[in-house]
Amino acid sequence: MNALLCPRWCSVRPAWLVFPTSASPVLIIRHARSLFPFSFVLLETSISPHVIQVLYLMQRSRSLPIKPSFRPSLSQLHRPHSTPGGPSDPSLSGIYAWFDIPYHHDHLSPLPPDPKHHLDVFLSSSGPFPRRPQPVFLFVHGGLWMRGDRRHPYRPHLYSNVGLACARANVVGVVISYRLAPAVTVMEQVRDVRRALEWTHKEVGRFGGDPGRIFLGGVSAGAHLCATLLTEERSEIKNKGVQGFVGLSGVYNIERLWRLGGGGGGEGEGERGGEGGGRGGLGLSSMMIPMIFGDDETNWPRASPVHAIRRARRRREEGGEAGSGGSSAALELVPLLLLNAERDFHLNEDTEELLKELRGGREGGDVERARAVVPGTDHLSLVEGLGAKRGKEEEGREGERSVLEDLVFSFIHRHA
Repeated sequence: MNALLCPRWCSVRPAWLVFPTSASPVLIIRHARSLFPFSFVLLETSISPHVIQVLYLMQRSRSLPIKPSFRPSLSQLHRPHSTPGGPSDPSLSGIYAWFDIPYHHDHLSPLPPDPKHHLDVFLSSSGPFPRRPQPVFLFVHGGLWMRGDRRHPYRPHLYSNVGLACARANVVGVVISYRLAPAVTVMEQVRDVRRALEWTHKEVGRFGGDPGRIFLGGVSAGAHLCATLLTEERSEIKNKGVQGFVGLSGVYNIERLWRLGGGGGGEGEGERGGEGGGRGGLGLSSMMIPMIFGDDETNWPRASPVHAIRRARRRREEGGEAGSGGSSAALELVPLLLLNAERDFHLNEDTEELLKELRGGREGGDVERARAVVPGTDHLSLVEGLGAKRGKEEEGREGERSVLEDLVFSFIHRHA
């Protein structure tokens, strides 16, 4: 019999995958990845529906040749069971989802991938198949850089709902985790986001996504990490397929965050907290800022997208690269959608300052830089507008999208 080989990334849930033999099925052992050059081998008999789905999508992306006779019907396609809410989670109706996929692993290390170096993928199961590759939304969670996960510890569906909303909008949703401060620096967190982006650009075609139409997005600290990544040189990001950025309540000026926490004499709310011990709108004291961004205050602007854009413009004005685009930050060149809650601490000021810096330069031309404030929301509830379950008063309106969903996915499809 012919064997079907599947590469490493499919070993997300080894228990799904079975070796049919002449005697009896044998479950793939948990550590198959360390024993075989491929994560698993399947024979062409008794293949489970979950594996059929994976193989079918891989065949669509032409990453795995499958004999023409192997054509699973739509009735054979089923979503994988394993979900944050359990195997019978009704919220995944009509959606395919893969969980706990490692996006980075040091293969020279004897240790397994860091739990924070994993992501989840969501896509619509609606046909007809084959279908055109869909745009991709890579989403980065918030949490003051020091806490949080794609599986929120107290609300496990908070960020999974973002992936569900993507799938229902015919967008492939990729929801990631990253390492947290103070164990790592903020720039290491940016590096994790870069790794997730590189994985997405390389592998999302296997899931029916278009690697040339990736949109980065995040909430709060997650939006800051994405914006900081996008302040890199244009070519670095362009080669990874990024077509736009969606920032929800993003932090774009670290110095303002420090002042509001009581540092530097304080201003606004920070003054009421007392010197060195006040708390800004996000609840960070000035003593906590060095734990996250380092003790050297001169390095903080490097982690501030506002200052990075200002520096890029200054380099163009001073040097011989003016007009060449060589020193342009990707954040100046891709479409932007910057969103804030109605009650969003000082972050409305951050957004306004970032837009002012972007519009002050000549780069980007007619690139869309949209901004909106979502009514009836605060900093913590804003992201709930993506994929949240409808209330009883909205039970008859499942086909309608929330205000936030309409803003985000209209922007993505407009620029995809």
